[in-house]
Amino acid sequence: MAILIFIITSLIGEGGLFLFKFLRKKVDFKTKWLLPWIIDWGTSFLLALIIGIIVLAAFDSYHIVNVIYFAVSLEFVLLVFRPSKIAASFKAKEAFKKKNIGRTISSAAFLALIVFELFVFNSNNLKSNPKVYSYSINDSSLVISGEYDVKDNGYLFETGSSFTVENPDRSNVNRIFLETKGNRSDAIKVVITYTNPSGSNGSYSKTINPTIEDSCYLGLVKGAVKYTFTFEEPTMRIITGDYAHQARTILVQGFSFQAPLPFLYSGIRFLGIGFSIAALCHIPLFLENYDKRRAEGKRTTQYALFGIGAFLTVAFVIYAAANKDMYFSDYPLGRDIRLYDIYTQMFDALRKGQLNIDVPAGAAKLWDHAYYNGNAYSYYGVAPIILVSFPVYWLTGLVPNARFLEFFALFSEVAMFLACIDQALRIYAPRRNKNAEYFILVVAFFTCLAFNHASVKGYYISSNPLNPVVEGIYHIPTIYGLLTLFSFIYFTLMALEKEDHRPLLLGVAGFFFVALVASRPNLSLCLLFAAPWYLKMLFQKGRHWKKKIWDFGPLATVIIVGAIFIILYNVKRFDSPFEFGQKYQHTISDQTDLGVKANQIIPALLHFLFNPFAFNSTTFPFIGTTNPTFTNVAKDYSYYLNGFTGIMFIPFFWLGFLMPFSLKKKGDWWMQSSLILMPIAILALCVLTYAYAGLCPRYMLEIYAVTTFFTCVALFAFLENEKTDASKRSIMAPIIVMTGLVSIFIGFNFGFGNFDGFREGDALGIYYLIKEAFLGNNL
Repeated sequence: MAILIFIITSLIGEGGLFLFKFLRKKVDFKTKWLLPWIIDWGTSFLLALIIGIIVLAAFDSYHIVNVIYFAVSLEFVLLVFRPSKIAASFKAKEAFKKKNIGRTISSAAFLALIVFELFVFNSNNLKSNPKVYSYSINDSSLVISGEYDVKDNGYLFETGSSFTVENPDRSNVNRIFLETKGNRSDAIKVVITYTNPSGSNGSYSKTINPTIEDSCYLGLVKGAVKYTFTFEEPTMRIITGDYAHQARTILVQGFSFQAPLPFLYSGIRFLGIGFSIAALCHIPLFLENYDKRRAEGKRTTQYALFGIGAFLTVAFVIYAAANKDMYFSDYPLGRDIRLYDIYTQMFDALRKGQLNIDVPAGAAKLWDHAYYNGNAYSYYGVAPIILVSFPVYWLTGLVPNARFLEFFALFSEVAMFLACIDQALRIYAPRRNKNAEYFILVVAFFTCLAFNHASVKGYYISSNPLNPVVEGIYHIPTIYGLLTLFSFIYFTLMALEKEDHRPLLLGVAGFFFVALVASRPNLSLCLLFAAPWYLKMLFQKGRHWKKKIWDFGPLATVIIVGAIFIILYNVKRFDSPFEFGQKYQHTISDQTDLGVKANQIIPALLHFLFNPFAFNSTTFPFIGTTNPTFTNVAKDYSYYLNGFTGIMFIPFFWLGFLMPFSLKKKGDWWMQSSLILMPIAILALCVLTYAYAGLCPRYMLEIYAVTTFFTCVALFAFLENEKTDASKRSIMAPIIVMTGLVSIFIGFNFGFGNFDGFREGDALGIYYLIKEAFLGNNL
């Protein structure tokens, strides 16, 4: 079957390409097309045949779907790197000339990766003919304890249940395979307790995903008399459905000691390594030929980004509608208000025409709530409730919970962030090289920590079932804050460019600034570097003062109306126009004395700039945050320190130091002053965040995003400077590529951190797919 899969994939791929070219009239039968086509098709067919035979002969088993992935990846590589062109370049002795060396090395690298997939990454999976000891779950030799249900196809174990089995072969048994079923988003912790011949016990744990087979192979301590497998729920996990706690279950159908390992192809590993090599080979050439591939005036990149964001948002809404209990609550709320997340509580309060949350009288204070004059309030911004919760409720009669709110805005936020970079480059580097920009946008996606912007973690404060915390409540302010911030910047930059539509564009920018303050007030600091753009429009020569009044009229109106509503909202709650409630927050420390103090400035900058990351070569994620102390005070003058990585430890951000060399003697003073003010705004944001929040991986999101925006603009402004000639760009090319690739790796790892990243059961098991790609299974 494996041979047939590879051959069919080859026929479909090469035949489909030929048919496409034929219909597009790209094949001219009067030219020498036949020999190249025979080379391409023959190479594809021969490789497919050889690899199919190897998979069939060298491995005990394989999965058809996994082999199909491998076959498709192989054919994709052959369609990109045409063997006929490689052969022709070798024949003409041009394969290693500058214009062809990238293709030559990349094609060789992908071919090497195919060999590595077969014989290196799957070396433990090659045929070894072990003696397999298989058991059905109802075997009489098993001792089962705890809560479980007997099913036709196995036992449904609940949290805390276990089964014990004697070791059938003490000298050889070193692994077990659990034949399981469950949900792809579930993660089950398996505690393995082993009994030695002396009678002593030992234990260790592994976390598995029931639907990812590779995670269900567990390494065992050799020589044990018996093993006990206890199923537990990983920490920091709550099953949704109004966040009611439910014990996770796992259906075990059987298990096998020394079960043979199947061939396992990882597309993440294959494409990740391959494209990194291709980037190293090709991107320098893109930058070296910078002047040959300049940008056009079209907004194709922005349209593509907005299209992808819209598509992903619609797909999520459909998914959420199909899983209603996970993302929505019925209204009126049918349970104790304390069992709902704080955004649902805020909606309930506003729906009733009040500002305080209806916490039962005399109840203990709830975590992350603001208490003032005997009432409970939310200090989180109200914008998500107004912009999303109420429209969804009016349309469906359902109230979106915190997880819906964060994922609904996530895709739009990332798309807007990248589109905002593109829009800024249209102004600061109007004739930039598009290939270079595409690479930088990929880097920006990872250095803004896109994987960390949403969280599915949940837990109880002090194990109190009436005080649940869904981690998304901490991410919603950041997601909506960054969405509104970069929307504000985007439409401001659009107004700079499009004078005829300036009133409308500035009015929209004003709306997003109001929404920014109502989402994440601290990010309004970025007005510091946006101010020169507005001053440029205000003092623009040749534009009549009446037109300027018309330009800024909608902006002023929206800002004034929004400010009035926000001030009234704060005064009615906390008797202060500028108090959003954090001063009265119930959390780990006393918040009443918060504020920027002189002794906090140096520690804040040291942490946010120079906190190193941690590196571990044996455990994924390989990069993590650290929490050093830079003073002789345990908390460095902040109430909350819980790990960070400073922006100076992200190599891509070093390119921001090119900013002074991007300034032109006769350049636009307003635009250049904005560029100068960007790093100052970043430093101010660091100090403000440290003073009012402290330090944790989540607080990296805003600072990393703004720093990424600044770095991208500074880099391309430097590349576009008239003093930066082709020789300087050629010198910078490998530096840009290497800092970018290393930063992609670091940012990607942060997305899977223990504190606030995707873990075993999140995002349909993506953690396992990555872990198995680079570290193998649970052996």
